Amino acid sequence: MSAFTFKKVMTIHMLNWGNAYAIIHRSGRSIDRLELVKPWNARILEDSDTGDIFYRFSGKDRTYMDREVLHLHQFSFDGICGKSIIEAGARERFGGHIAAATYGEAFFGNGTHMGGILISEDSLGSDSEVVNEAKSEIREELDNVYGSPDKWHNVGILDGKWEYKNMTLKASDAQLIERSEATVEDVARWLGIPTAKLKSRQNTAFNTREHEAIDYVQDGLIPRTTIWEQETRRKLLTEAEKQQGFETSINEKDLMRGDLSSMAEFLESMVDRGIFTPNQALEFMGEDTFDGGDIHLMPLNYTTIEAFEEGESENRDIENLKKKLSTQVNGDHE
Repeated sequence: MSAFTFKKVMTIHMLNWGNAYAIIHRSGRSIDRLELVKPWNARILEDSDTGDIFYRFSGKDRTYMDREVLHLHQFSFDGICGKSIIEAGARERFGGHIAAATYGEAFFGNGTHMGGILISEDSLGSDSEVVNEAKSEIREELDNVYGSPDKWHNVGILDGKWEYKNMTLKASDAQLIERSEATVEDVARWLGIPTAKLKSRQNTAFNTREHEAIDYVQDGLIPRTTIWEQETRRKLLTEAEKQQGFETSINEKDLMRGDLSSMAEFLESMVDRGIFTPNQALEFMGEDTFDGGDIHLMPLNYTTIEAFEEGESENRDIENLKKKLSTQVNGDHE
C-alpha cells in the first residue's frame, strides 16, 4: 500500500480501536518495511518485574519486543494500552442519544409528527369483531392513501360522520429529536474537529470556518502528528541517527495558512524583523527562490540598547573631536 494509505489506516485504527500496530521488519540496521497489523489481533504483555513491553499477534508464531513494533495510541489510562473514543468516555454520553435516535426513527417514520385519532359520531355496532374489522379497514385505507411522504399533503375525505383530531407534539418531544444534533457536537469535541467538517447543519460564517480550520490543526491534528513523530523517532531511528540530529517531523505549516491578507502581513513581519530571509518566505509559500534572497534584512531604526549606547558614545566622541578641530582651526587663524 502507499504511504498515504498506511498512515490513514493506522490513524483510523488508533482512533476507532484505540491502538494501531505495525511490525518493523529490519535487515541489519536498515528498515525493510512496516507490516500493518489489525488491532483486534493484538495482545500487549508487560513483564511485571522489568516493566518491559511485548506484543503477540494472531497468526504470528513469535513474541515481539517493544522496539520491533510501531505502536500508536492516543487515549490511554496507563500509557501502554490505548482506548477508543467510545471507551475513553463517550459511552455514557452516547447512551441517551442512542435512545433518542431509536425514538427518532419511529418519529420520522410517522411523518415527523404524532399520529391522529378518528372520532365517529355514530356507533359502529355492538359486535366487537365487526367493530375491530371496521376500524382495521379504515386505518388500512388511510395508510394506503396518506401513509407515504409524497401523500402527506393530500386532502383527506372521510365517509360518514367522522372527526379527525391531530395528536400534537409536546415541546419536550421535539427537543428530544433535536438532541441528536448533540451527537455531532460531541464527536467534534472529542476529535477536535469543527462541526462544519462533520457536515453539521449548524450555520457558520465563512471567516469563522477559516479560523476553525486553523483551530482544528492546532487542537485536532497536531496532537496526533506529535504521536506519530515521537513514536517513529523512538522506534525507527537508531541511536547514532538521533545523535547526528536526525528527526521525524510532519509539516503542518501549509494547513496553518490563513487568508491571503493575514499571510501577507505575517510574512512581511517575519522578513522585516530579520527572522525570515526573503527566500525562506518564498519557500513557506511553496514558491521558487531567487539568487541573493538568502540574506536577513533589518530596519535601520532598529538597534539594541548596547549598540545605541555605543552609538551615543561614538557621537559624543565625534562632537568632541569636531570642537577640538574647530578650536584648533580658529586658533590657527588668530
